[in-house]
Amino acid sequence: MASNFELGITVDPKQNINTGFPREANSWYNYESAEKLLGNLEDLEDMITDFLTVQVPRLSILASYASGHNEGISKKPPRLEENKADHRARHNFAGFISIFNTGYLFGVPVKVSTSEEKEQKAIDSFNKLNDIDELNSDLGYDCSRFGRAYELHYRNENDENRVALSSAFDTFVIYDPTVEHNPIAAVRLLRTYNKTETRVSVDLYTADKIYHFKECGINQIKLTYDIDEDVEEHFYGEVPIIEWYNNRFRQGDYETEITLIDLYDSGQSDTANYMSDLNDAMLVIKGHLQEADLTLEEAKSMKNANIMLLEYGTDSDGRGLPIDAHYIYKQYDVAGTEAYKKRLQADIHKFSHTPDFSDENFSGQQTGVAMKYKLLGTDQIRSMKEQTFTKAMNRRYQLLNNINVATFGTPINVKDIAIKFTENLPIDFWQDVQNYFRSGGKLSQQTLLGLLPWVGSYTEEMKRLEAEEGADLPFYDREIKKSQDSEVEDE
Repeated sequence: MASNFELGITVDPKQNINTGFPREANSWYNYESAEKLLGNLEDLEDMITDFLTVQVPRLSILASYASGHNEGISKKPPRLEENKADHRARHNFAGFISIFNTGYLFGVPVKVSTSEEKEQKAIDSFNKLNDIDELNSDLGYDCSRFGRAYELHYRNENDENRVALSSAFDTFVIYDPTVEHNPIAAVRLLRTYNKTETRVSVDLYTADKIYHFKECGINQIKLTYDIDEDVEEHFYGEVPIIEWYNNRFRQGDYETEITLIDLYDSGQSDTANYMSDLNDAMLVIKGHLQEADLTLEEAKSMKNANIMLLEYGTDSDGRGLPIDAHYIYKQYDVAGTEAYKKRLQADIHKFSHTPDFSDENFSGQQTGVAMKYKLLGTDQIRSMKEQTFTKAMNRRYQLLNNINVATFGTPINVKDIAIKFTENLPIDFWQDVQNYFRSGGKLSQQTLLGLLPWVGSYTEEMKRLEAEEGADLPFYDREIKKSQDSEVEDE
């Protein structure tokens, strides 16, 4: 079960996964202005090349962990003994962390409201047209995995204001070098594949135009365009690609826990390898085999039959010579190994600020307040995410305002917009209702029926109740009630 480093064998580091990403793998791109960048396309070519060769590999590794294809255990050098088990157990901690954090933040749709009725209708119409709740969840999931996400605004052939997710593998934003960190341009790549090479088309978005560069080889970026055919004007007034980021460092939710996940994978794999190798324990037969007349073929046949018949031999004096058989195998420290893996699992949850629902502290029924205390660390991360996501959403509706003004639509005062996130926690409605009643409060039957998930419509339920109450009356009384109801309707 020894690995190369245990035996002092040097391994080329390029063969191993590097989970400690270099700083350049997640750095921002800055330039003085879009105009100067267009005048120095070689600098833009260098940015694209750097993005594809330095930044995309980090995204690929993070994506592999989110889908459960942990590269640390997958690319681990094989065991030196060819006849030994080599299990590669992969545990999707990263996927759990991202799915939980995304669901916790976006499981309840974000509320976007404004005091002006016309503006609210315009926002609601835009959100409904673009399935904005699903888009928010997708953006939050990308931020959780990659530390960044991108949304692209455009006008479709029906002159509708649309917004869509743009892949983090194909998109990056360029900012000015000031402390305000204003976006001056954004790059979006479109890859095409053929039998010989991968080619790429590059679109550059500025505050007023879109530059469609000619297709080129992905391994040798060369940007050219026709100013009359490949330049498209837009009316958003700003760069129509918005970058969402998870935190100020654009770091994913599980990025710093990758080494712990690798250790846990290795620990579980080593345990599985040990259990498999235990089935191949060595049989030892010791004693005076010649005097016992036990041949190698006889020993093999008895082993295959799962039975051993061993006879004592005798020496020249007629005394018996002992002979014995038993298996030998490596000793397994069960308590120590399991404690080690349990500590790793606890560290993954602790440092990623996600709860371990298999922990006994989450057993039994919990009130909403008690659950919030146990999710205090998660809430700290959530509050930081909300601040950066709110900035991105404000810019989204600023772009909507700009294009509405340009197309004579409804202007939107972004400063008047309120964005509210609600954590997705199980709520004990009835405990809250009981506490409300005990404090002297009252609720209508319509509100109480609305708390029941199996009641579809309050109006239909009241009709059913009235019908059932009427069915309990004698025939004569039912006819009088029908007549009274008919008179009320006529009036």
